[in-house]
Amino acid sequence: MTPAFANFLKQYNATGSEKADGYSVDHFDGMSEQEKQQAFAMLSEQADVDPESAQWLFYLDPSKAKDACEGLVRQKKSNPYAASFILLFYLAKYTADVQYQRQMIEGYATYAELHKHLAVEYIGRTQTTPGQIEFLKAVTLTEANEKAVARAAFNLLRACAVPSSTDAEKIQFQAYLDSLKGSFETKTRALKSLEQRHLI
Repeated sequence: MTPAFANFLKQYNATGSEKADGYSVDHFDGMSEQEKQQAFAMLSEQADVDPESAQWLFYLDPSKAKDACEGLVRQKKSNPYAASFILLFYLAKYTADVQYQRQMIEGYATYAELHKHLAVEYIGRTQTTPGQIEFLKAVTLTEANEKAVARAAFNLLRACAVPSSTDAEKIQFQAYLDSLKGSFETKTRALKSLEQRHLI
């Protein structure tokens, strides 16, 4: 057994705060090919209950990871609590295929209420596209979940590359953010201002 695989097993079996630390490349670099295959199989099972583990599948074997994650997404499609948007996020990230972003957006209405703000955050982390911006605008304007609105507003400003480097820019950024989390009227005015500045 290589030291890398021993470290991987230790983290795989960890609990509590140690488990929350997650994996790093040090848990995988130096494994034998057989150990990599074993780790992949173990992480595939773990990703079924902890979709964040999926990112390491792509580190070990990108081609197999794509198939494994797509299979898990299909299994979880009818479960609103499964957080399948995390699997789709890693598919989008590591394949650069916008179809997975579209699936995240199309599935938003089916996600559990307690996951909606997380779904918005993950969608906001995918590559900037017209579809993503329209989604973030729609959530900002019409979503009742305040946490989801806050995530949508922030990610919309980030997607639009609203500057926030200087003190003046930070003040303007925060003003936009506050407006996008306010009443429907203030949201509409803020979006119109962003449009006039050709940011959206």
